[in-house]
Amino acid sequence: MSYRILYIILFISSSLNAQDCDSIPAINSTIVEFAKSKVNTTIARGECWDLIKYALDDANAEWDGFENFGSVVNEKKDCLFPGDVIQFTKIKIKYKDGEFTYTESMYHHTAIILEVSNDNNDLVILHQNSAQHGKKVGVGNFKLDTIIAGELTFYRPIPSD
Repeated sequence: MSYRILYIILFISSSLNAQDCDSIPAINSTIVEFAKSKVNTTIARGECWDLIKYALDDANAEWDGFENFGSVVNEKKDCLFPGDVIQFTKIKIKYKDGEFTYTESMYHHTAIILEVSNDNNDLVILHQNSAQHGKKVGVGNFKLDTIIAGELTFYRPIPSD
């Protein structure tokens, strides 16, 4: 009988701590819609940061106007959502495509998550000022398990009061 009570307590406790990764915050949805509406266009100077600035401002997000894009998210423990912002710092990735191995570097880059799959590993991102899309907003794939150097910081936008 005491095992049954312990099981019920553990079940309730784990249910209370479980994350709902299907409920995208409203501000994130606003950011995604803004960024998607800008695909194939150039925002401001065409820098990667310009897309983030205008998306956060459009969503009336609270941020410092520099690089504090909201609250930091630990992608290993927390859900990533479409609309979260990624800061790439000295990132180097390596991947294979058929017989060829490619490496790419992103010294200082910023993007918005469009889609998340496979336990936060496979992302579809919206960004501009990239090798693939130039100064226009484009959509790209990014796999976290291809990172061989550098640091990513994920931010959850915060609504202004």
